[in-house]
Amino acid sequence: MNVFTLNLECKQQIRQLAARSALGKGFSLVELLVVIAIIGILAVVTIPAFNQMQAGAGFSRSLSDIQSLVEKARYEAMARNTYVWLAFQTATNQGSLEVQGALFASADGSGTNTSSANVQPLSRVMRMKDVALVDWQALSTETKQKAAARYSNTSRPDYVTSVGASFTTNQGGITASSGSVDFSGKNTLTFTPRGEVAMKGSLGSDDGFDPLIILGVKQSKGLQSLTNRDDAALLVDGGVGSVEVVRVQ
Repeated sequence: MNVFTLNLECKQQIRQLAARSALGKGFSLVELLVVIAIIGILAVVTIPAFNQMQAGAGFSRSLSDIQSLVEKARYEAMARNTYVWLAFQTATNQGSLEVQGALFASADGSGTNTSSANVQPLSRVMRMKDVALVDWQALSTETKQKAAARYSNTSRPDYVTSVGASFTTNQGGITASSGSVDFSGKNTLTFTPRGEVAMKGSLGSDDGFDPLIILGVKQSKGLQSLTNRDDAALLVDGGVGSVEVVRVQ
């Protein structure tokens, strides 16, 4: 029996009691206790379900925000004909985890000059509440299988696991800060003027791109990422800069 079926049955019982009460002088003590008990059951059942629905909606917004940042970084790199860095980090804010992201552009058009003077903030810091970036291996089996199925074929059955690079393994960073948030040494997606993407802070014109970059995202509560909630993989095609969200719901 699901929550909605239980709600319907409880409401029907309340209506029946109300109908009987209308024929007499009012509710008896027993009937009042029954009504109170039913209301208590409804609260116990529906409040957790409502909270979980809210968390799921918040997670969807966070995934959409991350995807939008990736798409904006590619657009800005091509429109400005310069290198653009998209910095991400999982940080603690007021006792809870959040993913912080911001865009930075190269002032001189070079991808190798990562000095603070050349790396200019291009956007305000976007904060995705109650989520955390995680490694590919930390994602649920269902999400990994769905992500692998997106690219698998007879010639490349293990493309995601063999070619895909997990974003959290990146070791190249830049010297950058936006407002009060410092991203120095943190992971970056570096976009070329052609719209290609690589996980490398300093990126030369001959360095190429990463064929596939995987950003794993989990819901979090407090300072812990949750293992019993849905998660997602954002798959970034380094050759064209496109991004796809893979999520099992």
